[in-house]
Amino acid sequence: DLIKEIQLIENSLNNITKDIICVFIGNLEIGIQLIKKILDSDKKNLSITIVFKNHELYKQCANLIANIKNKVVFISKEYGNDIIPSLQAINYMLNKYNHIENIYKFHTKSSTIWASKLTNYLLNNKLVPNENSNCIGHPHYYVDINNEKFCKTIVSKNKYIIDKTSYVGGTIFYANRLVYEKVLNFMKKDYLQ
Repeated sequence: DLIKEIQLIENSLNNITKDIICVFIGNLEIGIQLIKKILDSDKKNLSITIVFKNHELYKQCANLIANIKNKVVFISKEYGNDIIPSLQAINYMLNKYNHIENIYKFHTKSSTIWASKLTNYLLNNKLVPNENSNCIGHPHYYVDINNEKFCKTIVSKNKYIIDKTSYVGGTIFYANRLVYEKVLNFMKKDYLQ
């Protein structure tokens, strides 16, 4: 039920692109910088999904996001991170638009060095699939799940087959829709807090 607890504010998509951008705005200053970076990039013409953590942030960014013509805007509850609100918006988009192929996932990460490097990499590079990871991002931010304590514990206790060996730390990445569908299906059936 949690996956549907998101409020649609605006859907002004003129056309849905195969690649889309999903942005979670949880901090005003970082959010403004992030939106401006997207608007200044070659990827500004992609369909953009923006999720705000509350109405106040949405109101404060309304003039800036008015410059984005091809967008869907949501307000989500505050869950303490970007993951649940982003998945809520992505779930909506994948259910409504069948021909989405890949998703750029951005958020207002509090570590500005990480956020800047990860964001700039995605916005300034042509991305190609990586056979070792479900997510594609800045090459210096990959984390090997076999050597990372938290992931190792989850993988060893998980009855599901993990088919890749790394992920992008910082959770700012580019991934195929199938990755999100697998995560959403897992959460719907077996997710525990």
